[in-house]
Amino acid sequence: MRKIQALLLSVLLLSVPSRAQTKSEPRQESLVFTHITVIDATGSPAKPDTTVVIDGERIVAIGQTGRVRIPRNARIVNGAGKFLIPGLWDMHVHIFNQISRRPPHAWYFPLFIANGVTSVREMWTKTQDMIQVFEWRRQLPEGTLTAPRIAAVGFLVDGPQSGLPNSDRVAARRSAAHGTKDQSCWC
Repeated sequence: MRKIQALLLSVLLLSVPSRAQTKSEPRQESLVFTHITVIDATGSPAKPDTTVVIDGERIVAIGQTGRVRIPRNARIVNGAGKFLIPGLWDMHVHIFNQISRRPPHAWYFPLFIANGVTSVREMWTKTQDMIQVFEWRRQLPEGTLTAPRIAAVGFLVDGPQSGLPNSDRVAARRSAAHGTKDQSCWC
């Protein structure tokens, strides 16, 4: 049960807007999905007719619909015919790649969310762009931005002949004793 709860911590249901996305909506004590099919991404079969109870940002109960206690004053969503999956990660994105003239939060972030991607790893963040990343991270819990969580790695690590700005250059160190590359240490 704990494994399922951990995997479902990043809740995604495309047809139901998140409470964090709208600031004007009053915060509910609990959000409950009933009659939903849960796919926990462990390889086990889908679990139809399931109830999932979320309190704040935590899943507090999962079980067969009709057997799970629903808290008083909870917002109840009938998920019949819908699926609940863990939020997905895109582990290689370039948010600041200038593909569009529109800022990423206006076009890129909504695409991630619409496709179930709730977290991304930005692969190369220039120093001046980190200020923007920090601002987006501040806006997420406030509910003023619909976006995935962003893990930004900062500097690019590249080979010894890199001509790219804002990159750390690395090369294999030669072993003095054998004149061969030392595979155990990168300097």
